[in-house]
Amino acid sequence: MCSEQMRYEYPLTADSIVLYVGLHKGTFAAEISRRYGCVVHGFEPVGSFREEARAKVSAYPKVCIHSFALGSVSIDAATISVHGDTSGFHGAPGEQTQACRIVSLAEFLREHNISRVDLLKLNVEGSEYDLVEHILNERLATKIVDLQVQWHPVVKDFQQRYDDLARRLGETHALTYREPWVWESWRLK
Repeated sequence: MCSEQMRYEYPLTADSIVLYVGLHKGTFAAEISRRYGCVVHGFEPVGSFREEARAKVSAYPKVCIHSFALGSVSIDAATISVHGDTSGFHGAPGEQTQACRIVSLAEFLREHNISRVDLLKLNVEGSEYDLVEHILNERLATKIVDLQVQWHPVVKDFQQRYDDLARRLGETHALTYREPWVWESWRLK
């Protein structure tokens, strides 16, 4: 069982690097930065969410907000669905959309010369399956100390995909807490 408090309890320091994918309105980024003073890269392609996040983290100079999505592939011209207070690439027909850019995690790490991610937080409304597959296929898992994921049952064969990814993650990481379809966290062995 995962308490809300557990989502913020990691062995981070001022030298740690956190990647927060699905920044939304920046609540997690502000709290992690307040607690640990670490570098936080937040990724939010939706302009209205990003602006709210900027206001929320303005007191934390080590939080860098990127206006693109972090994903499994780089795409210069993608479309993201926005529905009320959520967004994602698995939206329903007829939802409001906006153009965005996606940068692959592997490319981002290379471009920013990041060899270790102390915490990777994923809340990406169904795109977590592709992103975790990318991490495993590109052999990036050992560069990530802690991986916090909110899995969403919105993609085809989600249970089978989750089971496969959990098995594969278990080769390098140990599950530290799990609240099914809410939050779970994996730590590098």
